[in-house]
Amino acid sequence: MTAQQLGRPLTSLEKTLMSVAGCYIEITYRSTTEFTFSYEGPSRRPMVKLIKFFNEGSICGANKMIFDAKDSGYDKECDLTCLYYSVQKK
Repeated sequence: MTAQQLGRPLTSLEKTLMSVAGCYIEITYRSTTEFTFSYEGPSRRPMVKLIKFFNEGSICGANKMIFDAKDSGYDKECDLTCLYYSVQKK
């Protein structure tokens, strides 16, 4: 569920990701180590910024964020671009 669906304020992570991407980012927690970051529309610019942000190790501390390039991308049916990540211990 998203912050909007839960009716709660945005977390600092959500605010940081929105600042990096330049648009609203929805975070879906698929499990304790798997996440989906999504935004509306087909623009690649936010995707590139988020990938760079996570590749720089900006947020994970001792863990590594693994990007699933095969399944990530724009889904025309729901008009969302989704980035699938998992956390792996270094």
